[in-house]
Amino acid sequence: MQDEDIVRFLDLSIDTRTDEYLRRLSTHTAHVDKYLQELNERFERFEKELRQQTIQIKRIDKMLFYNQPLIGDRYRDLGDGVALDTQTNLQWMRCALGQTWNGQTCVGEAKQFNWNDAIKIAKETRYAGYTDWRLPTIDELKTLIVTGQKPTINQQAFPNTLSAWFWSGSPNASYSGSAWGVHFGYGYADSSNRSNDYHVRLVRGGQ
Repeated sequence: MQDEDIVRFLDLSIDTRTDEYLRRLSTHTAHVDKYLQELNERFERFEKELRQQTIQIKRIDKMLFYNQPLIGDRYRDLGDGVALDTQTNLQWMRCALGQTWNGQTCVGEAKQFNWNDAIKIAKETRYAGYTDWRLPTIDELKTLIVTGQKPTINQQAFPNTLSAWFWSGSPNASYSGSAWGVHFGYGYADSSNRSNDYHVRLVRGGQ
């Protein structure tokens, strides 16, 4: 066999092997594509089933949530010491700042702040997974007043509330340097000098 024949033979052999390799690679790639397609379809079915299960769980949670008895015929327990006022749709801390919710009641000593510090600490407060706590407006704070008892507040929803002044976030536009608050010993609102130290109960939502 001449050298040229040998070269042609080797080239033909290489081409044949290359073609076979490419054929096998193409077959393998097709199998991989089919497997990936099946895997993607299975994932889509799983994702759809997961969404359906999540929706069902949310429906069950919602049913259980709204079947719970209201606190004092008005407030709904959201857990972690937070109560939803079903009349105003506001969410309130059940304890004054400084107190701690132990799962049953508020324990510890409620702290007092001047008005400027109360505004500041409200903005810095992180509680029950929320960061948008604030001082209530005077109108919002007055919705907590319950007359005919002392303290003048729903004591089931807000246990161990002191019969004392609580700041609102509303300044008194008529008197510079003063702001509005509510006294839960007497159940009325009035303005006072912002330098006075009063208690604070934070709220979220509304406005």
